[in-house]
Amino acid sequence: MRISRAFSEKRLASELERQKTQMSAFFQEQIPEIRGKAVEQSRAVLSGKFAENLSPYLPGFGYFPDEARFLGNPVDFIVFEGASRGDVRNIVFVEVKSGGSKPTAVQKSIRRAVEEGRVKWELYRVPDRLVRGE
Repeated sequence: MRISRAFSEKRLASELERQKTQMSAFFQEQIPEIRGKAVEQSRAVLSGKFAENLSPYLPGFGYFPDEARFLGNPVDFIVFEGASRGDVRNIVFVEVKSGGSKPTAVQKSIRRAVEEGRVKWELYRVPDRLVRGE
């Protein structure tokens, strides 16, 4: 019994070592592809972010760049249409997309809130004692 058990343990150790070698070779083979995909994905994300920030200056944006304020999240821009002339006529939420990206659930809910008129203005006054440092 001891001989067969020792033999089984030796076979098991040998098999584990063989599989470990195979897995290591497999992963070494896959690393360049995985890195390439990661770099490609990173470039796509950075290109999208770059386009977002530059979009007020790109053809077809439709608004004066100095009237657009970048937020980034949950929407990319709020445009105060007419602000450069001293009379805001419209406030526009602008989401910039590139490639095949789609609006998020939150962005869709913002669009619905705007379309349904669920937008309001509030003024918040900082208490004087906080401003004076009392």
